[in-house]
Amino acid sequence: MKRLLYIILIAFLLLDTAYSFYQHYKMPLDGDLAMNVLRAGDLAPTFSDPFGFRAFVHHEKYFNPNRFFSQYANSEYFLTTPFLLQHFVNPIDSVYLACAILKTVLQVLLIYLLCVMITGSYRVFNKDFLIAAVLITPLFQTEGYNPYMGIIDQSISYVFFYALPLVFLLLYFQPLYRFAMFDKPFRLSWISGLLLFCLALMVSFSGPLNTGIVLITALILLGASWYRHYNLFKDSSSASRIKTAAAALPKTYLYLLIPLSLISLYSLYIGTFNVSNYNNIPLAEAYSRIPAGLYLHFTPKLGFPLLCLIIAINAVFIKKWHYDNEGKKIFGFLMFMIVFSVIYIALLPLGGYRPYRPNILRYDTAIPITVGFFIVYGISTLFVLRRIGRKYKPWYILAVVAFLVLLTINDNSSFNANDCEKAALQKIAACKADVVELDSGCRVMAWDTISKPGESVFNAELLNYWGVTKKKTLYFQTGNKTFN
Repeated sequence: MKRLLYIILIAFLLLDTAYSFYQHYKMPLDGDLAMNVLRAGDLAPTFSDPFGFRAFVHHEKYFNPNRFFSQYANSEYFLTTPFLLQHFVNPIDSVYLACAILKTVLQVLLIYLLCVMITGSYRVFNKDFLIAAVLITPLFQTEGYNPYMGIIDQSISYVFFYALPLVFLLLYFQPLYRFAMFDKPFRLSWISGLLLFCLALMVSFSGPLNTGIVLITALILLGASWYRHYNLFKDSSSASRIKTAAAALPKTYLYLLIPLSLISLYSLYIGTFNVSNYNNIPLAEAYSRIPAGLYLHFTPKLGFPLLCLIIAINAVFIKKWHYDNEGKKIFGFLMFMIVFSVIYIALLPLGGYRPYRPNILRYDTAIPITVGFFIVYGISTLFVLRRIGRKYKPWYILAVVAFLVLLTINDNSSFNANDCEKAALQKIAACKADVVELDSGCRVMAWDTISKPGESVFNAELLNYWGVTKKKTLYFQTGNKTFN
């Protein structure tokens, strides 16, 4: 019976992963890809100054001075991987295949890291681990609920700036989380210290979100721990209590959070010299848009509201009937995520305004909250499954399965998202002229249709580099738009 359960769980995970891979393969390219890969335009300083010293010392402004590892990974991956794949497929397909491989690998890696945090175990072939994977995997929506709770972005460029930095962050937080939730001791050696320092640099100099996540997490954990110890010595003087509480802070917190926080503060500072920052609306207006962002995050689709409902049911079950040591830790983590979410959303407008993100809060900026609640959902659901009585267990399992089925069914796809773009690329590849007129109304390696040949310069260079075209071929479009 146990072996059959393992087979069913593994088969579900493999099928879901294969389905996601094909969905990723059918996604179109985006408008930032060529510039990022070619390190073109104002991006060059980021590659020559990985840690933003020119921004720090001379206050120079350029693109993404504190996001070197995201930029470098994006560029190197697409400068090399399509050529490896061209041993098996044609140049055009090699690009889409490279996108699908990267997205799927990151998705599987994130699911694995979340399952480690849910179970406290690194063993894949473990019943609790496999159940956790089945609980988590359908939450990774490729289409369906992706615009509301997406982790792996449909845009390949965004994957390097959101999903990849998240991997770095979760890897760094593993020992911290295992210490807090599972009492797993952390032993610092010179090797682990060196590795953690290198990882801290990757965490702090990747993507736009990590520095804020680190600083808020450090504030909550160190502040809560200090306050708890401060209240233990009520008979002492205030000065003595402050000193004693500071000395009692867990060494694991100090070793892992203080160096990372200092590096993150530096990264956050040089990030203020990013020329892509927009501050063309008043801060008060930015805050006034947050309620609309929250409303749109919860109301259009059922995915995230149902996730929160299950977490609420689990929290009531734990608090009312199973508030033991393990239950307290799970409930405490839920409280941490609520406090984290409030602080994070309150600080989000300070990160600047983007016209393509008018309500400040969107699925991409909400990724830290989304992932945190994924973990709460996984660890609390697994806890309830182990503790709930036989009378109610079948009904609870039925409710969870219904939720997973709903997620799976709604993550549907027509599998033709990039058909128009691929047809356009084939026309460009076949044309012998220096400029190609396209009558397609879909995006072709762009965020919008390209109306002038000059707008396709970087795309033409990259297509020629990949071997899609035999020479640099510019293009423009005259067809009616076919996207929203």
